[in-house]
Amino acid sequence: YDKKEVRRFKLYATKYPLNEEHLLFSLVDINDEYILKKNLEKEVKIKSEENLKQYQILQQRSKFAAMGEMIANIAHQWRQPINALSAYNLNIVIKYNKQALNDQIIEEFSNKSQMLINKMNSLITSFSNFFEPDKVKNRFNIKDSIYEALSLLEDTLALNKIKVNINCKTDIYLDGYKNEFEQIILNILNNSKDAFISKNKEGEITITISNNIIEEYLNIEIIDNAGGIEEDIVTRIFEPYFTTKEKDEGTGIGLYMCKVIIEQSMHGKIDMINFEDGVKTTINIPQ
Repeated sequence: YDKKEVRRFKLYATKYPLNEEHLLFSLVDINDEYILKKNLEKEVKIKSEENLKQYQILQQRSKFAAMGEMIANIAHQWRQPINALSAYNLNIVIKYNKQALNDQIIEEFSNKSQMLINKMNSLITSFSNFFEPDKVKNRFNIKDSIYEALSLLEDTLALNKIKVNINCKTDIYLDGYKNEFEQIILNILNNSKDAFISKNKEGEITITISNNIIEEYLNIEIIDNAGGIEEDIVTRIFEPYFTTKEKDEGTGIGLYMCKVIIEQSMHGKIDMINFEDGVKTTINIPQ
């Protein structure tokens, strides 16, 4: 051995079989085992760092993808109030030119305009709150959060004649990350909406919220009747970058990040299966 090399040994002592007053010592060289263990620990650390980095990249891309979808939704929802404001303004100009303005017309114009402006402002507020980092757990109302996520899609859903039913007998609260929860709901609703639109089909989405007091978990079921998912791909929908959409229509990381957030941040589970004439998504979160 190299005199400068530090080697590691284990010393074992056992009673001598023929004379218990004596001890039998054995020295075992464990240096190779020690080096192997250290190398394995180093590899595990590197892999863990790589996986964490990959997760952070996917999380960031998911946020950008969700942001892009929300900007598109907000742009669509802004068109209606902007067009209405333009019509109100044109009407006022016409009445002014005809000298037909009076206090009632002006007050009506002011009230309607303010209502539309408030709606546009609420959309921006929802958008800002949605992406605000809130990694401190807060107690929030599940039903209210679902309605907030739904408000970002309501015009698109109404335009495509997609009805949403929410069944929740009592107010149910959860200690967790409100914005992440709303991102999950928005992703799932977006998938159902896209399925209806791609098949040029009217229908409905039913959201049922309940809690199991005995087992202490929250149960959310989201069921649509948009035709379901092809059986050969339904088992792959939670894989990163897997998507059934066209290249310019989706990144394929939405459902994957839903699974990651539910499992890692909320310690719950999510499942998605074909159900009757559509898809049933089940989310279980400990309370």
